[in-house]
Amino acid sequence: IFGNDIAKEGLQEYIDFFLRAHEMRPTALILVAKDRASDVMDAKAETEKYPAFNIAKLVENYGHTSNFYAVNMKDFASCLMSSTTAPMAPLVSIIQNGENKEIYVSGMVAFKEGKMVGELNHDEVRGLLWVLGKVKSGVIIVSSPNEEGHVVLEIMKAKSKVTPEIKDGNIVMNIKIKEDSSLSEQTTTENLATKEAFEKIQEAAAEVIRQEVMAAFDKSRESNVDIFGFGEKLHKKYNKEWNDLKDNWDAIYPTIELNIDVETKIIKTDLLKKPAAPSEGEK
Repeated sequence: IFGNDIAKEGLQEYIDFFLRAHEMRPTALILVAKDRASDVMDAKAETEKYPAFNIAKLVENYGHTSNFYAVNMKDFASCLMSSTTAPMAPLVSIIQNGENKEIYVSGMVAFKEGKMVGELNHDEVRGLLWVLGKVKSGVIIVSSPNEEGHVVLEIMKAKSKVTPEIKDGNIVMNIKIKEDSSLSEQTTTENLATKEAFEKIQEAAAEVIRQEVMAAFDKSRESNVDIFGFGEKLHKKYNKEWNDLKDNWDAIYPTIELNIDVETKIIKTDLLKKPAAPSEGEK
């Protein structure tokens, strides 16, 4: 766990040290504290004797929301050595709950040249994960077709494909996302078990995904950090052209265009009948 001040100064020398230390496992998780690392270690869990066990379980549980992903020493170092792809690490914060201090994951932070330069909130992190193909579970909440309530979709599976393209001198990243979900909850008496309702819900879910991806991309452009690994994909497909692009990647990255194609499908529903509603005599 690195404190905020150390993360801003740069982690390069610390990562080098830990990778050379024989007793340090390359699979050890990396976290950045919102303030001081010691505050995180001082937080006591009611169910775990050791802080490290508590934090590891916290990381595992947050992973199910797809608003966060775990980063180990090996993966972080690999991104550090990349000429374009920016390393990421989870950001952990402390909240005071009565007499106890509790830990929660408040987002993730991006690094450039080993120094922390930007922060992504939960929705922005999931926008990144949609592109990376790392969304495994979680929920998407959209308005019901009649806009009188909300519909909760449970993410069943998702996958993505990113295809770079150089078109008329411009770089376009074609992003294809496919997501399957289960209709699990609704806060409206509207009958959703119709083809028209399903189509509207799927379109709304696709728009949520699209907005989350754009939010993540816009945040990455603010700090000018390639958290998506677009440079690596461009290098693989356009090896010759990459030689002319790599030295100016910092200037080029904010000009990239995204072409986002999202396909969502409801493959399962627990709402097999029309929702319960008062009968005419009870109204």
